[in-house]
Amino acid sequence: MHPAGNSSIRGIRRVPFGTIVNLESSSVNTPWIQTEITLYDSEKKIEIRYDLHKERVLARESAYIAFPFDIANPSFTYGNQSRWVNPAKDELSGGSREWYVASHWTAIANADASIALVPIDAPLVSFGDLVRGNWPREFQPKSSTIFSWMMNNYWGTNFPAWQGGDFTFRYVLTSSQNCSPVEANRFGIQESTPLEKTNVPQRAGTTQLPTDEASLLQLNSPNALVSTWKLAEDGDGTTLRLRETTGSPSRVRIHSDYLKFASAWLASALEDKISEIQPTDGDLEIALGPFQTVTLRVRTDRVSKRLRSFPASP
Repeated sequence: MHPAGNSSIRGIRRVPFGTIVNLESSSVNTPWIQTEITLYDSEKKIEIRYDLHKERVLARESAYIAFPFDIANPSFTYGNQSRWVNPAKDELSGGSREWYVASHWTAIANADASIALVPIDAPLVSFGDLVRGNWPREFQPKSSTIFSWMMNNYWGTNFPAWQGGDFTFRYVLTSSQNCSPVEANRFGIQESTPLEKTNVPQRAGTTQLPTDEASLLQLNSPNALVSTWKLAEDGDGTTLRLRETTGSPSRVRIHSDYLKFASAWLASALEDKISEIQPTDGDLEIALGPFQTVTLRVRTDRVSKRLRSFPASP
């Protein structure tokens, strides 16, 4: 094992939203590692970005970023495509006990505290130890460290014999006394796929803008997440996909202050219409089973509630 060394602080600066710390270090076959840590003033999260150069070598090797959390008697969980997994309880017999794929987040907790870590660019993780190829029969982590497994050249099939070049790896973490998997899932999805914006120029005059705060879509159940809302593949309306995140059945009402649902259909994952759903006062109401994903085909009409006129920017 070769930890990074020759570390130095390259700069600390204040920005409007917090503080940014820049560090520099190096390790074997990694001549430079630049680390940027962002501490936010108004949000309880820390962002860490690693920019590094990795030299190509043919010797067998792995590269990790370690997060050595100070959590006694830890319990680990991670989120997969549809739910979360506790590897000490939920893994099938014969499954991997050394590495896991965290689709959006992983977490460590005990009775007093919990920490959620989002590995944005490197979803392969190991808990408590490096991957040693021992294929243990039981999950028995040796420490409270989460290792982000960035790269390796152990596997010869469909992989190059070396790993080299310039890389960027980003992570976000938060902590609380009791961060539930539902909260960790929301945090992970939000940080992995943040809202994208497009600036649209306006013509001179007035333009219709929402009030100071606005929500395009509202769900009355905290158990449900909107995982997709996009144009339908055939161009007829849009596709809206919801996912239940707590493992409990839910009945969800979908509402918008700016759109009303004119028609809707329950659809397959390939967006084929299955059965029609009748909107109620411009809203939709559907049932979600535990951890179920539901796909809807919808057509909407515009409404003008909660809008006011603002002078357009010159």
